[in-house]
Amino acid sequence: MTLLDKSFGQILVGRHHLSFIAGLGLLHRKESVLLIDDERARPGPLWGQFLSPLDVRYLELWGIATNIDELKGLAHYIEGVPLKFYMGDKLIYLPGRPFDNVRELLRWFPDVFSEAENIVGGSGEEFDRDFERGSERLAEVSFRMRTTQTLRPHFFEEMDWPLFEDLSKKAFESYQNLLTTRPSHPFIQFINLGKSLYHREILLEIDEFEMGHLLLSFLGPLYRLDSKTFEQDLCSRFLERGGLCKKAHINHWQIHENELAHIELDSFEGVLPVHHCHLMGPLCPQFPFDSEVESEKYRSAFYRIRGPGCFDLIPKERILYSGFDHLGSDIPLIDFYAPSPDLLYAFVAYRHRHKSKYNFYQKYLRSFLDQALEQVPIRQIPQRDLKIEVEEGESFWIHRNEMSFEKNCQTRKKRLDLMETPRGPGQTKIRRLDHWGPSRCYSIGIFSYLLELKEHLTHVPGPISPSPKNPGPQGPVGSPGQTTVEYLLLIGVLSVIFFSLLPLMKNRLVGDGNCRGQDSQTIFCRIISSMGLEGGARGTYRTFTLKR
Repeated sequence: MTLLDKSFGQILVGRHHLSFIAGLGLLHRKESVLLIDDERARPGPLWGQFLSPLDVRYLELWGIATNIDELKGLAHYIEGVPLKFYMGDKLIYLPGRPFDNVRELLRWFPDVFSEAENIVGGSGEEFDRDFERGSERLAEVSFRMRTTQTLRPHFFEEMDWPLFEDLSKKAFESYQNLLTTRPSHPFIQFINLGKSLYHREILLEIDEFEMGHLLLSFLGPLYRLDSKTFEQDLCSRFLERGGLCKKAHINHWQIHENELAHIELDSFEGVLPVHHCHLMGPLCPQFPFDSEVESEKYRSAFYRIRGPGCFDLIPKERILYSGFDHLGSDIPLIDFYAPSPDLLYAFVAYRHRHKSKYNFYQKYLRSFLDQALEQVPIRQIPQRDLKIEVEEGESFWIHRNEMSFEKNCQTRKKRLDLMETPRGPGQTKIRRLDHWGPSRCYSIGIFSYLLELKEHLTHVPGPISPSPKNPGPQGPVGSPGQTTVEYLLLIGVLSVIFFSLLPLMKNRLVGDGNCRGQDSQTIFCRIISSMGLEGGARGTYRTFTLKR
């Protein structure tokens, strides 16, 4: 199938490695898939680039189930990244090894992690093995249970690791007590910085299940994915298996009776019919959609800080910074990452309110960044010698408090339904369109996103059968059909052959004396009959079907 066929069972909008994973999943279902690379629908650089051991193992199982070599060999695309939490002048350093991480947590919060005191004197090999075994078992169980909601009540029992369960429950109880008695305690801030990293949320609320996942993420190493290479290899696999990828802008979304019918590209292919469409990136202002999730979320200002050899003290480290007076404020944290000794990325979070603009926050964001650069030892030259560029970032963090969030998977999906803008009274969901951007990252972050995405791909509807009331795009996808281009080409070829043979056949019939005195229509019918086609009576050959 080529793009000129203009009939695809599934259309994905937004290029990203998670988009290709979704596309390969649909191809595994024998669907025809088109991925439209509209850069306006690309997620931010933080989305899906850093993974926990649980995420890695789950993706490997996905690769085994669907025979995707890139997922099965995910270990070749990742590397461990040290993790630092700066809370004012306090530093918590998690190097990556589970035993070293739990010792650091015990050093800072002895009352919270007192259950781990008995293991710190040894080599920690048994603790490392227990962590690896528990993570793998949990990933395998999650792959079978399929959704976050079915996993929630079985989280601890499926891990079968009593020490971890004790640590997690004690951490949850301590957090709840400190939140009411000492809300400025460093443990409160540490948990909230961890949620911004692993759960992509900024809020004080947390339940026991989420605390368990967060603690498991703290204990394990943080992996950075080589997303560029990984995406290129997945793209090759996607094309190899019959998918198509097209770089284009979507100029127009044609919606009829609350149903997405066609999309118009800015390329020569023009209008494409839609059977089912998946928006894999964020909702950008150029798209005529709105979500029931209002825009009350934390967005980011993206700073590129350059200086020769300035950041060689933090090679490929992930650093989260927050001052004690910023907890719960409109500018709560900064996420640093140094991809090279000469370059530092800084994502400064700010609370985006309805109808507010990025320009309103610029002065305060830069002031907070300058404060962080003074307190965090991440540079070797004076700040005035740094070259700092800034732009409005694509990364954001969910703020569930403003959404009256209910911890229910179905409720969450309903709130993420897309509606045509401007919103009006009684407006309903747009059918044939699903939103699978970063806003789907809820509860336990990228891991819950992967769980729900896999379940969604299992049950996503295929091509819609045409009906008088809802004709839809014509022609079944991926089956032998009568596409317009092939039909016209075949008609043209047969016409050339027919008219080239017409004089010979007419001379043959007339020469035999069989057609003398007969009109031209009778001669035409006898010519057709002599070519081996059925019939022979007048009027029989007005229409006939040409198939591929």
